[in-house]
Amino acid sequence: MNQSQGRLPPQFWSAPAVAAALAECDIPAVLAEVQRANGWTQGQLAEAVGYSQSRVSKVLRNRQPLIVEQVREISIRVGIPIPLLRFGARGDDDPTKRRDFGKAVALTALTALPLPHARRWMRPSRPH
Repeated sequence: MNQSQGRLPPQFWSAPAVAAALAECDIPAVLAEVQRANGWTQGQLAEAVGYSQSRVSKVLRNRQPLIVEQVREISIRVGIPIPLLRFGARGDDDPTKRRDFGKAVALTALTALPLPHARRWMRPSRPH
């Protein structure tokens, strides 16, 4: 199958079902929408992504998990814009940025915790 056959117009990615699937990182749902929009059979989708039809069937039914590298490769093959999946291209992973992001998330979570009241931690004074 020619790769250019699977290219979808930009407005496809903002359609409610597609946008919801992307927001939830639901790759099987995104693939099902790509399949539907292209009018592909499951076999044609399998050919486009380079998998067997039975493997694609398992992916679409959430019975075959995909690793990040597989999602990237499938995305390239069927024209899913990588930034919409919220991770960069292969080799873009910068451990420093991930670590800094993790620190920022942790600090944000800590600031959301209520501070204990001082009276809870102090013993009441007793009269002598």
